[in-house]
Amino acid sequence: MKESKFEAQFGKMVKRLGGLSYKWVSPGNAGVPDRIVFFPPGTRIHETLVEGIWFVELKSTKGRLTPRQVHQHDRLRQRMARVLTLWPDTHQYVPVSHQFVKAVCLYLARVSLETNTAMPPRTKVQYVDMRLSIEEV
Repeated sequence: MKESKFEAQFGKMVKRLGGLSYKWVSPGNAGVPDRIVFFPPGTRIHETLVEGIWFVELKSTKGRLTPRQVHQHDRLRQRMARVLTLWPDTHQYVPVSHQFVKAVCLYLARVSLETNTAMPPRTKVQYVDMRLSIEEV
């Protein structure tokens, strides 16, 4: 699936939930996530709480993060920002809302792993491929 089509589906899902999704362009800061998404307090998708502000990088099915994107995402995460990379599911019938929830759950699992280590929170970045199933984390 092309990134533009996936981005359109993502935008519709956010709007349906009462959220706002803004394209983020930051001159001089290549690699920042594609979207800044705002969900109102109490917003849930399939029983998962997604309220607040999220930085979301949307990729095509075969898309990869560039080293610059990894660097920018790390910089945001080190400042307590919630950053997700989202790929479309290989099965066309899987709604983007399910894919977003999966990414949120994996993000929360990663944060939990970071804060439960002997190191101070957020100093050690652990990468989780958002295409993995939740059970594999």
